[in-house]
Amino acid sequence: MILSPNFSYYIAKNIVYILSIPTLLIIRLFYDNNYVYILSLSVCIILLMRLLIDYLIIKSTSWEFTQDELIYKRGVISTKIDYMELYRIYDYSSSQTIIERTLGLCSIEIESTDNSHPILKIYGIKNSVGVKLLEELRINIVNSKKNKNVYEIANK
Repeated sequence: MILSPNFSYYIAKNIVYILSIPTLLIIRLFYDNNYVYILSLSVCIILLMRLLIDYLIIKSTSWEFTQDELIYKRGVISTKIDYMELYRIYDYSSSQTIIERTLGLCSIEIESTDNSHPILKIYGIKNSVGVKLLEELRINIVNSKKNKNVYEIANK
């Protein structure tokens, strides 16, 4: 299963920037001052660049789940790929902010003994996919631990 952040996550994350651009352009119309014109146009260009960079970052992020590992890919110019063995995962949880809940999205946090990413956050995925992912993840973790003969020792 390959997951990537949903486009509505991008919109929700950047709603302030998206709404700022038309506001600045409208403000520019009410002032006949060159400084206001240049300043508002400059800020709009910076915001557009920020939105473009954030869009590219979100579009170049993906998580792939196999029977034995989780593969985390990211990077716009250069790509970085991290592999996490499923038997290293010891806890996982799902959460929703108010905006994610409104848009039907969720985030999943995975805790593991992996050195590169002890806590991996999977964000901006549809809630229905997140629920299915957690069920499959639990089954695959148990199977991976059985296949690798990994046992947990609980100290209570």
